[in-house]
Formats: sequence, structure tokens, C-alpha cells
Amino acid sequence: SSGWGGWQFEISSVDRNDPHMSTIHFSRGGFQEARGAGSIGGRPFYVENIREELDSPNEWFLDESAGILYIYPDNETKLSQVHVVGSVSDYVLNILGSQASPVHDVTFQGLTFTHTATTFLRSYEVPSGGDWSIHRGATVFVDGAERVIVSECTFDQVGGNGVL
Repeated sequence: SSGWGGWQFEISSVDRNDPHMSTIHFSRGGFQEARGAGSIGGRPFYVENIREELDSPNEWFLDESAGILYIYPDNETKLSQVHVVGSVSDYVLNILGSQASPVHDVTFQGLTFTHTATTFLRSYEVPSGGDWSIHRGATVFVDGAERVIVSECTFDQVGGNGVL
């Protein structure tokens, strides 16, 4: 394996029975490549959104059930001046037509698309016999359309595909 791909997993629980070691249990994930998730085999990995790991400047933890965002700022950050943006949608535009009645002749020019939710734990599909897969969704998702142009647009802080 060349290490070009990645697998993401959702954490279902963390056992802390041993004071020197914790066990992380995954609930779903590992389907982001057609090869499937095997052993990480010593390859690097990371975890996110574990409150106990909030231990360095510029990290954050979101407690979704309580609706609380914990932030560990650096020494220069003034929290009263911080602007926090949270993503609530996987997409900004969903252009949906059909073969019988396609959407047609639409142009989006000079727009900025930003802050869509991450999609790495959404469903993925394998469109070929290769070793890759794709989430059938995007910040600008187009299906059943003809002559749609996205020109001179900026995609910033999007959590998945830009245009599909």
C-alpha cells in the first residue's frame, strides 16, 4: 500500500479501565476506499473530538449532546474577538433534474462557497473496478442537468467534494 488514501471511523466509546491505557471502539467507517479498511499497519492516524485530548493551544472539542464548544486558545487569542462558524449542511447548491426534464443553461460565476459539513462518514460508492470510492454529494451537486457552468468560483473550507 502506498498510503495515499485514508479511512475515517466514528468513535462509539472509549474504555478507560486501565489507568495507563484506553481502548477506543469504532462504530462505523472504513469505507472511503474500495479496498476497505484493513489494519493500519503502523501507518499514522489521528483522532478528533475527544474531550480528554483537549490539551494544546488551538484545539477544540464539541459536546454535541450538551451544545457546548470548548476552545483551548493560544496566548494571543482574545476569545471576545473570535468568530466561530459551524457547518450545518453538506451542500450549498443541489441542482436536480431528470432525463425527461433536465435543468439546463445555468451559470454560477464569481461566487464563494464555504463552510459545508464534512462528508467522510456519509455513504461512499465504488464507480469502477479500481481501488477508490467517492461520496455522491458535493458543495455544488448537479444531477440531471445540461450545460451547467461553475466559473471563477472559490471553494473554501468545504468538508467534501467541491463540484459533482
